Amino acid sequence: MADRVASKVQELGYDEVVVDDWGNIVEKIQGEIGESTECNLNIGQRGRAEIIIKTFGRSAHSSNPRSGINAVYQMILVTEGIVNIKLPRDEFLGEAIIELTDIISRPYPGASMLPDLCMVTYDQRLLVGESKEEILEAIKNAIAQTSKGAPQLNATVEYCHGRATCYTGARISAEKYSPAWLTSGDSQLVKTALSALAGIG
Repeated sequence: MADRVASKVQELGYDEVVVDDWGNIVEKIQGEIGESTECNLNIGQRGRAEIIIKTFGRSAHSSNPRSGINAVYQMILVTEGIVNIKLPRDEFLGEAIIELTDIISRPYPGASMLPDLCMVTYDQRLLVGESKEEILEAIKNAIAQTSKGAPQLNATVEYCHGRATCYTGARISAEKYSPAWLTSGDSQLVKTALSALAGIG
């Protein structure tokens, strides 16, 4: 099969989805990313995952909270456990990061009702070698550890799923997961790029 070149213009979250001129999703072998680097050659980048956690409670009137389970309080326990996850560090890419970026409960507005659902989004920055499964497993293990002291805790974890329409009209959907990457400085791809940069001064 002949070599093909495909380009993408979508931002983070769809790095693993590339569509060719015929609208087919193709598997990438090598890639070049156009970012502002002051004409320096970057050969690595932390990955990114957008993770959704939900906690489930039991609705009740706020005048009688003991008859229900407040999903927000359950989520507080979950977030405290996630803070204690030990994250790796890479000599070249730096630290992995996991940070809560939003939180919402149902019903909203509360109208004197205990929320039966709470949902948070975590933005996690990944390092080379962290697999898709390991990332979720670490969070699930943290929740399981927390639930030992909170038997009513009921939570789920999943990757956020995004949908987008390309400028060509092609529709794509993917889990919001982009793995970290690091290209060896000795690779032919890096040497060729450095030669091209040197050629333009």
